[in-house]
Amino acid sequence: MTGVQTCALPISPLRDRPSDIPLLLEHFLSKFNKRLKREVRAFSPDALERLKAYSWPGNIRELENVVERCMLFCDGDEVRAEHLPPDVLGGGASEPRPAPRITDSSPGTELAVDALQVAGESGLKEAVREATARVERELIVRALEKTQGNVTHTARLLKISRKSLQTKMKELGLREDG
Repeated sequence: MTGVQTCALPISPLRDRPSDIPLLLEHFLSKFNKRLKREVRAFSPDALERLKAYSWPGNIRELENVVERCMLFCDGDEVRAEHLPPDVLGGGASEPRPAPRITDSSPGTELAVDALQVAGESGLKEAVREATARVERELIVRALEKTQGNVTHTARLLKISRKSLQTKMKELGLREDG
């Protein structure tokens, strides 16, 4: 046998398989508990229902990203609905967030990437920079809230040095002396 044969199996989108979500959550909890050194054991019934109702335009990768994000914001051993991102909380299946879309119907057809519209004329690098700054700012603000503004404890929680946190806070406009 000289070549490798492949067989494509059609898999339904996650929105058509909400019964798979609990098993996937269990897998991702285990994965991120190890990676993040956490001990989150479950999603609350309300959070689980909201996850099942969401349309998952990004499929399983989107679910994986949501689980990781929730585990970063979760302050106990259970992820509650309040930890879910606004997209999942807000609309469920009826109002999903538009997923980045790439279309290519024929050779030479331009690629339409909705995600770049957010960046306007600035391009992908600037869009990534802006998105990263927003995420960093949100994580730092939440960690500061959790530690009642204690910079040393916040740095420890975020697993970065105190100096790095102070520099980042200055860059993001989170310090009065900036």
